[in-house]
Amino acid sequence: MERQKTVIDASVLTKCFLSEPDSEKALRLLQEHEIGEKLIIVPELIFFEVLNAIKYNLKLTPEELSDISRALLRCQLHVEYLGELLLAKTAELAQRYNTTVYDASYAALAELHDVQCITADDKLLRKGMPRLAKF
Repeated sequence: MERQKTVIDASVLTKCFLSEPDSEKALRLLQEHEIGEKLIIVPELIFFEVLNAIKYNLKLTPEELSDISRALLRCQLHVEYLGELLLAKTAELAQRYNTTVYDASYAALAELHDVQCITADDKLLRKGMPRLAKF
């Protein structure tokens, strides 16, 4: 049986590390990935975005932040590395929907994989980019 594929953005993955509304839901999604029910696809920049969000939301020592970075890698997410198609689609969506390249990269990745991108970012959802779904 093929795993259900989905793209998540940093707003969803961050919930796994911060106490926020829907944090438990995000943790369940990550657990479904870990046990093989789902395949979570992410662009490589998600790790920087999540660490940045954690850094500015929690008062952590450098060691604690390093521990979180290792925990992020242990999630074994399916990382899509930068390539010509992803970069071109990202640039196209960022221009068309007047959004950041960072945010557009998630929708572009979802479009290239023909799946949904789940986000908890209401501002991003209002942009109307294709393949975005509310978390």
